[in-house]
Amino acid sequence: MKIILVKILLLALVLGHIPMEARGADPLKTRLTRVLRRNRIPGRKSVYAKWLGGKTIYQTNARLAVTPASCIKLLSTATAIRWMGKNYRFTTKFSGQHTGKKMTTPLYWWSNGNPTFTLNDLAKAVAKIHAAGIREIPMGVVIDATYFQNKRPRGFESYRGSQAYLTRPYPVAVEGNHVTVEIVPSGATAKVTCVPSSPLIRCTSSVKLGPSTKGLLSTSRMGKGGVLEVFTRGVLGRNEKKEVRRVRSYDPLKFTAGALLSALQAAGITVPQKYSNGRTPKDMTAYYESLSEPLQTVVQKTNQHSNNFWAENITRALGAFKYGVPGTTTKGLREVNALLIRSGVKKLYFNLSNGSGLYGNSRISSKHLVRFMERLHTIPWLHQIMFRSLARPGHPGTLYNRFRGHSAAGSYLFAKTGTLNTASCLAGYLVKGKKTILFAIMNDRIKGNITAARKYQDEVAKTLLRRLMGLTIKTRPKPLF
Repeated sequence: MKIILVKILLLALVLGHIPMEARGADPLKTRLTRVLRRNRIPGRKSVYAKWLGGKTIYQTNARLAVTPASCIKLLSTATAIRWMGKNYRFTTKFSGQHTGKKMTTPLYWWSNGNPTFTLNDLAKAVAKIHAAGIREIPMGVVIDATYFQNKRPRGFESYRGSQAYLTRPYPVAVEGNHVTVEIVPSGATAKVTCVPSSPLIRCTSSVKLGPSTKGLLSTSRMGKGGVLEVFTRGVLGRNEKKEVRRVRSYDPLKFTAGALLSALQAAGITVPQKYSNGRTPKDMTAYYESLSEPLQTVVQKTNQHSNNFWAENITRALGAFKYGVPGTTTKGLREVNALLIRSGVKKLYFNLSNGSGLYGNSRISSKHLVRFMERLHTIPWLHQIMFRSLARPGHPGTLYNRFRGHSAAGSYLFAKTGTLNTASCLAGYLVKGKKTILFAIMNDRIKGNITAARKYQDEVAKTLLRRLMGLTIKTRPKPLF
């Protein structure tokens, strides 16, 4: 018996000095295991990758529900298209009544959640009102926001900061209801302009010119009298053509009303600074009606650029479409949850707080996010729309600056990104010919170490790409950092 035990111990010692690849271990798994062991990857990791319709390629903590950040948009936007249809269009309408040159009612601005309405669209609406012969609107303007519930979803709280991506959802919008700050050299000083122009936005600056741009930052807050105060500080390089910063608005009523009042006054229409919330009465004359691009196009832009405001408006519009006005985040997520469950994902493995992935308490595991993506393949038309909405390395979108110097990634990688200071995600497809790998790589509790999380995600994706292309996978990776 002692001799047998000695032999077993000797065999174990010998095997311990034999590389795993020499023992028949999968080199992909060996490499990614060593990546985790040899690098301090922050926080929790949940990774899952599989062949489309086939076997699992790699997994680690695949059933661990973690924060997906903006990868949630894959769920919310796909569900919206599934029920609202790829050709659904948002509507924006301006209406009222007038006699001669004077309106006898306020000017009403209504929309069912159109997130794409721009200042150019607003100028067209005002031009139509002017063309109707209207020169005076004594009763001011009314913003009809009744299509959505007037409640801020979790993740959009005011205390989180003044970044534009924190702008809360609202059915009536222009330029995503955020302020664009343009900073340009002007002689010996810097000229700072806030767009849109509005009597309810105060734009101030302490920006100086210098040899290079440094510490240029814009912030916003609600000031006295309900005015949005936008302040910009830092140094602008004197040879710069233009720098742009964006900040959130806090009161969507004041933001949209202010933009409309300014546009009317610029067109020579007399209107007092009177504005309110309200419902558009029946039998109003429609002066201008605008339709957005089809929903499939809106979703493509939403996902490629990971626009939170657009995603939240789409989620609330879905809620109104399925369960009636007012649209709410809860109503929209009811359908997202239902589609996840029909995809074979148990409620135990996910929790959704909003439609964009911005903070809140959203959770899902990498395996079940992949399961949802695979489910989309059973609805070919929907899969194609969602596939085209994903970002690609080297193309406009959130992956534009990632995977630099890796030409194969630019050709075969299609993915949704997600970034918070607490979480990071990369999920999508690797496609070459008839071969497809689905993957989700998610990190949370990263404590602001976004760079390390992304390097890990990129390393996993590159390794999976080598498997897709049938290339040799080296089992001894270089340090990531």
